[in-house]
Amino acid sequence: MYTKSPDIIENEIENEIIIFDNKNKKYYMLNEIATIIWKKIFDISETKILAEYIYNLIDNKENLNIKNIEDDVQSTINTFIKNKLLLKEKNELLNISSENN
Repeated sequence: MYTKSPDIIENEIENEIIIFDNKNKKYYMLNEIATIIWKKIFDISETKILAEYIYNLIDNKENLNIKNIEDDVQSTINTFIKNKLLLKEKNELLNISSENN
């Protein structure tokens, strides 16, 4: 799962999101596909499922490859993480130890 950085402020204008990072004072304007990824990443954290969701939104699928979309989704997520807009939650593993009595 992913969470938004606590340092960001976002605003949606005409189906595109503008993000302001209050910590480093930078603005990011997301294009249409990046906006879809940004909106859905908190509900659909698996890249393949998110790519399929985007694929299904596209009307003209000629010359369209789901693997390319998946790569683009992963690249966009990596950019969000690199710019510290998106935080990846760490999974806590439950360690079970057994003792012989």
